[in-house]
Amino acid sequence: MPMSRIFLCFLLIAPAARADFIFTQPLANLGVVKAGVSHQHRFDFEVRGALPVEIVGFERSCGCLAPQWERTKFNPGEKGSLVIDVRSVGQPEGPHAWNARVVYRQGDERKTAPLTVHATVKNEVTVQPPRLAVFLESALPQEIKVHDRREKALQVIDVRCSVPGLTFDAKREAPGVTKITMLVRAANLPAERQEGKITITTDDVEYPQLEIPITLLKQAKQDFSVHPETIALHVGAGEPTSALVRIKQRDGAAVKIAKVEASHPALRFTWIAGPGNDATLRVSVAAKAIEPGTISASVQIYLEGDRILSAPVALLP
Repeated sequence: MPMSRIFLCFLLIAPAARADFIFTQPLANLGVVKAGVSHQHRFDFEVRGALPVEIVGFERSCGCLAPQWERTKFNPGEKGSLVIDVRSVGQPEGPHAWNARVVYRQGDERKTAPLTVHATVKNEVTVQPPRLAVFLESALPQEIKVHDRREKALQVIDVRCSVPGLTFDAKREAPGVTKITMLVRAANLPAERQEGKITITTDDVEYPQLEIPITLLKQAKQDFSVHPETIALHVGAGEPTSALVRIKQRDGAAVKIAKVEASHPALRFTWIAGPGNDATLRVSVAAKAIEPGTISASVQIYLEGDRILSAPVALLP
């Protein structure tokens, strides 16, 4: 018998692994959701088997899923629930399927339980950038823009952040566009690293609050330089555009990039070593994924040796 058939027969007769941590409805369909508005779904579960369960992790395909646990340890026979916040801000319009796995320990075994959330995102109102990661030495201004495509646009009436020490100024820049200027000073941050969310309150009953996550990290004066200091990408032509960024260590040592992340999902990256001991990063953007108008974003460059550089990005019309 061919080996492929033997393997198939083994799969058919092998006993299924026993699941001891059961979600009653592991697949959720939220229907049509408005981008920028926080949505929640509750997944109910039951612990089966003779051993208790401890939740030790949550793996997800997208940072837009954020779990909320009542507690993390459950005895056999107990029931509980997991609430997942679905942050649709920054997601492209159309249908989505977000996957996650709850990681749990039962006895000496480490297991996973899969979950899936389906939704169709409607982008009437967008916030750009949809998330912020700010690395600062002293003080740094940052722009956030709220775009409303509807005929009667909303008005921003308040902006607050769960992290103290930030100030905001909101002004109507154009019909349907509100620019929010945020200023953060490193001296005002109570810790080296702060994570929270910015809440934008509006006068619209359909979009009462828009939320974006933010990470703030204080850092000492850099031993590296980034040229240009501000990455400008012109997207008005509607075609993909890119810019080259050179990273240099001030003492002339070799620069090695481990990974690159950005606050805007439309930004893409490639990088190479050189010239010399420097590193060269190419930042590109698909213009069709960008709302009209000037948008501020940022790029985080992770270097080998646990060093992080940050560079502002201006997406220009």
